[in-house]
Amino acid sequence: MIPLGPFELEEPVARGGMGEVWRGRTTRGHKPVAVKVIRVASAQDSVFSRYFQNEVRAVAALDHDNVIRVFDYGHVSEATAARSRRLEAGSPYLVMEWISGGSLLERAPLASWTEIRRALGALLRALGHAHARGVLHRDVKPNNVLLPTGDLEDLRLADFGIARAPGLSSVAVPTGGTRAYMAPEQLVGHLREEGPWTDLYAVGCVALKLLRGQVRLGHRPAPARVPAVPAGLPAWIAKLVETNPAMRFRRAADALAALQELGDAKGTEAELTAAVGLETLIPSGVALLEELEVTVPATRTEVSVVEQLLRAAGARTELPAAVELPIPPWRAVDPPPRPREIDDVGLGLYGMRPVPLAGREAERDTLWQALADVHAARAPRAVVLRGAAGTGKSRLCEWLCQLGHETGVMTPIGARGDLGHKLRAHLRCLDLSRADLVARMELLCARYQEPDPDALSEVLSPSDGSVVFRSPAERHAAAARIVAWECRERPVVLWLDDVHEDVDALGFAEHLVNRSGLPVLVLLTLRDEALAERPVEAELLERVLHAPETCTLAVPPLPESEWPALVRGLLGLSGDLALEVERRSAGNPLFLVQLVGAWIRRGELVADGGRLALAAGAHVDIPEDLRSIWDRHLDEVLAGRGPDDAPALELLAVLGEHVELSEWHAALRERGLAASGGLMDALLARKLLTADPRAPDRVTFVHGMLRESLELRARDAGRLAEHHAACARLLEPQGLPERVGHHWLGADDFERAFPALLAGAWRFIQRGDFRAALLCALDATRAARAPAQEAEVWVTRARIAQMQGDYAGASAWAARAETAARALSDERVLTRALLEGGNSERTRGDMTRAAALLEEAATRASALADDELVGRAENLAAYVCIQRGQSEAGVVHAQTGLAAYGRAGLPLDEARCHLTLSDAVKQVGRLDDARAHAEAALRRFADHGDRWGQASCHNVLGDIARLDGDLARAERHYREALERFATIGTGTQVLPRLNLAQVLVLRRDHTAAGPLLKSCAQELEAQGRRPWLALVRLSELPLLGHARDWPAWDRTLADAEALLSETQLVDVDLPLMAGFAADEARAAGHADGARKLYALAGAQWLALGREDRAREVAARAEA
Repeated sequence: MIPLGPFELEEPVARGGMGEVWRGRTTRGHKPVAVKVIRVASAQDSVFSRYFQNEVRAVAALDHDNVIRVFDYGHVSEATAARSRRLEAGSPYLVMEWISGGSLLERAPLASWTEIRRALGALLRALGHAHARGVLHRDVKPNNVLLPTGDLEDLRLADFGIARAPGLSSVAVPTGGTRAYMAPEQLVGHLREEGPWTDLYAVGCVALKLLRGQVRLGHRPAPARVPAVPAGLPAWIAKLVETNPAMRFRRAADALAALQELGDAKGTEAELTAAVGLETLIPSGVALLEELEVTVPATRTEVSVVEQLLRAAGARTELPAAVELPIPPWRAVDPPPRPREIDDVGLGLYGMRPVPLAGREAERDTLWQALADVHAARAPRAVVLRGAAGTGKSRLCEWLCQLGHETGVMTPIGARGDLGHKLRAHLRCLDLSRADLVARMELLCARYQEPDPDALSEVLSPSDGSVVFRSPAERHAAAARIVAWECRERPVVLWLDDVHEDVDALGFAEHLVNRSGLPVLVLLTLRDEALAERPVEAELLERVLHAPETCTLAVPPLPESEWPALVRGLLGLSGDLALEVERRSAGNPLFLVQLVGAWIRRGELVADGGRLALAAGAHVDIPEDLRSIWDRHLDEVLAGRGPDDAPALELLAVLGEHVELSEWHAALRERGLAASGGLMDALLARKLLTADPRAPDRVTFVHGMLRESLELRARDAGRLAEHHAACARLLEPQGLPERVGHHWLGADDFERAFPALLAGAWRFIQRGDFRAALLCALDATRAARAPAQEAEVWVTRARIAQMQGDYAGASAWAARAETAARALSDERVLTRALLEGGNSERTRGDMTRAAALLEEAATRASALADDELVGRAENLAAYVCIQRGQSEAGVVHAQTGLAAYGRAGLPLDEARCHLTLSDAVKQVGRLDDARAHAEAALRRFADHGDRWGQASCHNVLGDIARLDGDLARAERHYREALERFATIGTGTQVLPRLNLAQVLVLRRDHTAAGPLLKSCAQELEAQGRRPWLALVRLSELPLLGHARDWPAWDRTLADAEALLSETQLVDVDLPLMAGFAADEARAAGHADGARKLYALAGAQWLALGREDRAREVAARAEA
């Protein structure tokens, strides 16, 4: 016997390319085990080392009756190597349960359909469990399916040696497998096309092996006897082995449901052979040997043949079919966990094993019912899980996501990382460069018939240039289209963890719940105590909570009645120790799990009679709270390490919740620190950090409180400020002022923090992300140390309020900044304050006040010789002139602004000036010039990816066509504008809808025009945009006249006149609609009303300087 920790090696039983398998047993109890030992040469390869660690983590995280159980892993010691005379010291090993009944390979072909169905059902259940936890097997074949007993339903899926998470980079693992069972996308190394369907292809091949004793029909002589099978089995196998992955079963649960529906055996071998021919299962010309192991992709010739077939299959436009699996009661598919029998084996993997969910039945009922509601209504729902740290909010979300995936009733997306990271992970493109990301999105957009790959690429990886988002809503609408792809197949559960720290996640949740209409369940977790000092996040959360289909789920500590189930049944504690732990934990599950894990790692707990008990001579003390446990974890990790390791970990925490290791290493160099070898592995092994297998160079803190503990340590040691300063210096060249400012603020260097934070706010303003801009502005307020700096923040707040639609707030902030700037004689801040004030007053309809503010702003901007400020002042002044009927003056202002923006090199602002010019000349009837300016603006907006600008141009072109009498062309432009605005998710659709309504009124399509005008009136009223309500009222008159409702007609005209008197709006659409409504009223016999409308139209034409049109109206009135 050769000792190996708590095991003894007996003899080698198998040998492979990378190592060998030994038979062994436990030292205590002599339980048989299998030990896979990897050769040192393989283990020393960095790629293989990751691959082996991945196998351990993958299988240790699985807990299913049909998946082989892993007990331990480690490295061969010098003593063990010497005793064995064949093992090498340092070789990694993996200890698993010993299966003595052979494999499915030895039993194939099976004698009856009943046996085949039982084996396939168990195999699909094992795969469903693994896939739901993000693990693909990638080498499913009969000799990897082991049989502990004669019962085929008791089989074990083994050898996850090439298992990996979907979407893992191709450089991270060997691309192995067994050719006879490999799907085409796996055979040629198309890793990003792999998914559960890749393993299901292999299941189809296994089915043939069990049926006929061979995989390929026609490959060998048929066996003497083939069991009778159901008539539907050939089609079932054919669907599993489709060349096009989109046409296969997408989940193990889908295949299992179809298998269970097949019924009794009825078919024949001839029917099976005809339905599932050799040419269906594998491309011709590819030589496949049934048990040939490969560690590289197929040969170039083979790859070429398979890729041709894949391209032909991909040329078909089929998308995965919608799946409607019934939602079972969750208790029927998730039986209560069995109490754990604890022995010495397996303690080494304690931290990697999932702890079954204890209790929480009412909470699980709420979550499962919310998912059922999404299924039934095909509409969004949201559940906000609130509670203190460690109560199990994230564990409940994980439970729902895993069980829902395993049963096939939904697709999960989430949980940690920013929105772009979540979606990149889901689409298998975490490790792609920007160019490769765009190429993949072009491929996916072609597949899903999505017209805008550039916008979706910008959502996944912002680039500051390729596409312009004017608002968070626009960006979130683009992100929602990616979610919609998955919703075509089955409902989605989007898990957003720790939203109290993620304003963008909250904004996206609000968009999905209130505006998307998608069948998606949004799960949001937050710590109430962390929300108190986050006003922006709190305001967004309230908007989510006020949605009618949102519910709040409080997650308090576990009730006392459920403590024993977790402490004794699932964690395995006993006696007085269990009682004390129950009392001290007060029902906090995370406290319990972390505490027991720490004791096991220190050797203070051992197995005793199937339970955990104190080791001989051990004495444990129980920390007071969860933060104390995190501190103990850190103390243990740092014990005996070099002096730089503690500050190195603090620096990791300062960099954020999610950290790129390359950035951490650069920060260490900037700080002059050198972390010792193995520090990161120690943190990952203890699960203090997690690393997504799809992005192994990015780590995430397992809990926000752990990161906070490290920051507190740095503060107490007097190192926090210097950590932040080092991060700021590192990031300054990267063009991320908001992060730089955050770190200078953390370093208490307010002089450097303020300009960076203010620059960050304006960077977000330019990108349309007013929520992120507000967070930067709030931090800038904290950094401000002079009245002039405060005034700059108030100018910024005015712009943000304008973007939010808070026009009264914008005016207030601008006025505050104006007063301060005048007192300080700060010309630049004063000019900017005047600009913001003039813009907000223009939007609110006070044109006199707006004109005065903008005139002063233009004068001061010219004195400053600042072309950007001059351009903005002149362009806004042009808008005011147009709305006051001073179109020629508007043309002059807009031309001046256009020239200033040209000198400043601001093409998007030039495009906006072209739109202003188009509107100005349109008012005076120069339609050809108006069209030329609108088309010039459209070209510039298109060149710079400004989709809002392009939509606005189509709206203006519709106006020009309508004024030119071409109602059909006008309608096309308006509908194009509306479609583009809807695509980008902006709230500026009301004016194109109002313009479309005018076309319908002019066509006398009253049935279609009425609801459109009503919705426009409601939206304009809600937005406080009263000037345009006058146009709505005038447009309603022909409908009321058609109905002969003259009392309502008179009231509506009075409303329009009052609005025009209040707002002083002058616009060409007003006399046109008034004149049309007058003609209609007179024809219907309402002469008095018609005379009032003709007078109103004439006054508007005169205000526009169009005396010819005023005379024309007067002549019509007299006719």
